[in-house]
Parts: sequence; structure tokens; C-alpha cells
Amino acid sequence: LLSMKFEDIPNLYIADGHHRSASAAKVGLMRREQYPNYTGEEEFNFFLSVLFPHDELSIWDYNRVVKDLNG
Repeated sequence: LLSMKFEDIPNLYIADGHHRSASAAKVGLMRREQYPNYTGEEEFNFFLSVLFPHDELSIWDYNRVVKDLNG
């Protein structure tokens, strides 16, 4: 199964979307308290993500240029 492949990943870093991931985890825990008979298959147990191997990922600088301080 695909889910078993995740056991082979020693480390996982969230480069973007860490606030969304943390919020989704909190909502999932809250929903589990609301629905104590949950099965683990409910939508609140999952969130959409994508994984890239480190050798296929480039993180570039994100620079902004301020052209006018007057608005």
C-alpha cells in the first residue's frame, strides 16, 4: 500500500503551508473528540499535500523591492 511507503521516509519537512498543516491537524483532533466513534476514514483525518524528494526541490529567495514609502 502507498501508506506503507511513508514509513520509509526518515524525515519530512514542510517548506510551505506549515500553518495550514498545523490547523488541519488541530481540526482533526477536535473532530475526533466530537465524534468518538470515528473510524479513521472520515475526511477530517486527511489533508491534501504533495511531497518532493530533496534533490528535485529548489528553494529560492523571495525578495521584495520597496519603490515608494508613501503608499
